[in-house]
Amino acid sequence: MKWGTQDLEKFLKTPGSGPFCLLFYSENPGHLYFPLTKTKAALPGPWVKKNASDILKNPALLWDFFQTKDMFQTQKANLLIEDTKDSMADLLAEFLEKVTTPAYIVLTAEYLGPKSKLRATAEKSPKVASIACFAPKQNAVQDHIARALQESLMTADPQATRALCSLFADHPQLLPHEIEQLRAYLYPSTKIELAHVQDLSSSLDSAENNAIQFFLQRDRKALGEFLLKLLKDQENPISMMKFFETIVLRFHQLLILKETGLPLAQAALKLKPPIPAFQLTQLQSALNTWTAEQLQDAFQLLLSAEKKAKTDGAFQEKWLLRAILGALRRKA
Repeated sequence: MKWGTQDLEKFLKTPGSGPFCLLFYSENPGHLYFPLTKTKAALPGPWVKKNASDILKNPALLWDFFQTKDMFQTQKANLLIEDTKDSMADLLAEFLEKVTTPAYIVLTAEYLGPKSKLRATAEKSPKVASIACFAPKQNAVQDHIARALQESLMTADPQATRALCSLFADHPQLLPHEIEQLRAYLYPSTKIELAHVQDLSSSLDSAENNAIQFFLQRDRKALGEFLLKLLKDQENPISMMKFFETIVLRFHQLLILKETGLPLAQAALKLKPPIPAFQLTQLQSALNTWTAEQLQDAFQLLLSAEKKAKTDGAFQEKWLLRAILGALRRKA
């Protein structure tokens, strides 16, 4: 069945009647956040989360999932299947044909076009509701911001609230983390003002993010000048080295997730802390010039330089320049 937002809201008020399988899809993973959160809260029973690629490797995970019960052995578990693709369509069709009333199954996917096999399977079956998810309404984002502020014991003035709403409308799942970051930054103050949100949104212009861009773009000249300026400003060389190690390690983890078939935007959200989507957009083209193996090699080079500095007891600035600039030449 093909559903809209109103159909979903009506179903969640009386979930006992209707389909037992829901398919949420969107071109922007952030747009899945509100309908998915609301659905999980409304449907009774505990939840088991699986990735679609794991189920395709072992279909028994799908057939056996409803045997999972809660600690009191009274309820069947609901199953959340993430990152579903068209390759899941045949297995889903077979499952729907043979199973009548299991617990609820919720599937999430990136945008599924009109010719999508998975979408066609869902829309033909009375047991499935297929729901396209779009940008949330402003009042939903505002409510989400209000809850996040309340949970963090923070407040925001009206201008700051509007700015947060604009900044996180497409990526509401990032908001709680960012508010926690602001809370730590502003302590002991508990009030977020417009200037604080503007600092957050312009973080890509900061020195750290310039360093990330220069490194991923393999811009030796710009990065070399940047490093010399930091050293001239008396920045700690060991701290600088560890900063670049962190950069390389995080983006190495990102590419490892991408190589499993996970879309880059979704992979970025799985990191802890996640890479904000607006940052990833600016870095994506540069990141495409690297492989996970090259970043791993670069990390080992930086780590060796740091160990040498600590072992010798005196850090020479040329080691920093050689290690970081040398890491740009890493070949897989």
